[in-house]
Amino acid sequence: MGLDMRKCVYWASQSSLAVVIALIVFMPGYGQSGRTIRPGESKNGTIAQPGQSDMYTLTVQKAGMYQIDLTGTSQEMDCFLRINGPAVDLEDDDGGGNLNSRLVVQLNPGMYSIYAEGFSGATGGYSLGVRQIQSRPISLGETVRDSISTAGEQDIYMFTIPSPMTVTVSMNAVEGGNPESGGLDCYIELQGSDGLVGEDDDSGGNLNSTLTLDLQPGIYMLICRAFNDSTGPYEVRIIREARGSDTNRDYNGSGDMDGGEEQGKPER
Repeated sequence: MGLDMRKCVYWASQSSLAVVIALIVFMPGYGQSGRTIRPGESKNGTIAQPGQSDMYTLTVQKAGMYQIDLTGTSQEMDCFLRINGPAVDLEDDDGGGNLNSRLVVQLNPGMYSIYAEGFSGATGGYSLGVRQIQSRPISLGETVRDSISTAGEQDIYMFTIPSPMTVTVSMNAVEGGNPESGGLDCYIELQGSDGLVGEDDDSGGNLNSTLTLDLQPGIYMLICRAFNDSTGPYEVRIIREARGSDTNRDYNGSGDMDGGEEQGKPER
């Protein structure tokens, strides 16, 4: 029986394509794709090899503030989280405490890509969660008192800068904190339309946080939380500084602010 050369060429090309696809799928750095996640859901996965990136598609139907958490479920997992989409391109390493990642971001209706990764080649299991959260307004010159009552809790404040100015944002622990943890260890993050503007742990003295920054007009989001699992009441305040104040400090983008005591990453 003679061979049909056209069929031979076809099957050879299909075999080569299968080999190429297999090499791509199993090559280092290739992760899971085609997964979806919705607000209110959590998904589990595993970074099995260094450089792997698992992509999830998030569809947002309602504009608002969203919290995205990437939490390690194994001791060796050091999480790294990224999101990009319409007017959004952000990443985080340890914003969720310990070796976990967290992003709090304003999202408008549309489709976003979320990437679950290991920092610096880390591998291990993880849990990815997305939820919509509530924020509250705060005005320049206003002082608000509230409390971090559970480990991992964070309070979010929104404020508007109408014109270029220097402002000081402070979060101070007040009496009544958890005595077992030594009181609330304050930590603040300030985000603008382009992502992180500044963050601070102990520059306010003791366990208090403060940032003095030159800000451009726009809407800003202040995230107040504990550096570790401490709890307790606090006061947060935003004030406008006089021009030329020698207390002004620009955030250099490295995450290294004066006054911090903790160095390196805590162990999970």
